[in-house]
Amino acid sequence: NKETTANLSLVENAVSCIAALTLFEGAPLARVVADKSPLARVFLKGLPLEQDFDEAKICHEGLCDLVDNDQIKAREEYSSLLRIIGGVLSMVGEGDAVASETTCVR
Repeated sequence: NKETTANLSLVENAVSCIAALTLFEGAPLARVVADKSPLARVFLKGLPLEQDFDEAKICHEGLCDLVDNDQIKAREEYSSLLRIIGGVLSMVGEGDAVASETTCVR
């Protein structure tokens, strides 16, 4: 759980790994995992990423792709998406480079 962990970086790396291996376009295990909805929920719960700005940029852009491709249903996940988007924009507003300008515009 991201809120109660003593090692936030470890949790965020695990979230990033799940997405990169199974959810994102071209993911090596995308075809192996038939039902990605449990992994998508873990991914959403772990966002926004705060520690590793490079991983954060990749994951936040990947989230936009998943929503654009309807792999994550905006109508079903709106509360999570609002929490994530608000968190990302707040961090960007404070000067943290957790999302690219292109991602922020999306």
